[in-house]
Amino acid sequence: MPNDQTPPVSGKTVINLPHTALDTFCVRYTGIINAQDYKDVCVDIGNAIIEKHGQLRMLIEYVDFLGWEDDAAELNLKTIFYQAPFATRLAYINPTERAVMKSRLILPPKILGVMRVYAAGELEEAVRWIKSNEPA
Repeated sequence: MPNDQTPPVSGKTVINLPHTALDTFCVRYTGIINAQDYKDVCVDIGNAIIEKHGQLRMLIEYVDFLGWEDDAAELNLKTIFYQAPFATRLAYINPTERAVMKSRLILPPKILGVMRVYAAGELEEAVRWIKSNEPA
């Protein structure tokens, strides 16, 4: 379980970024996401943050992202359905068109109202917003 200041586990395809702290969870997707990396980072750390803080501010940066292995894609959907009710903010950096479309189709309206999409290279701006309380 992560502490409030130090990002613990990272995989090769899902990387826990150093901006993760308190209720803010920042990850990078790269390459083809595998189920073990996704579980170790997004499921385990995300659920630990929810357990400790009762909410989750989620930032996902896409860098050289190539897609999902089947088991990882299935786990991603299950995780979204579990974690989404606890999400208070969502930021994407350089997402694929499919990722944005999937979000608009399956996320609750309250999350879509607090979602922002950033261009590649805007990590610091996205981190500043995700940790703030300014409107979406």
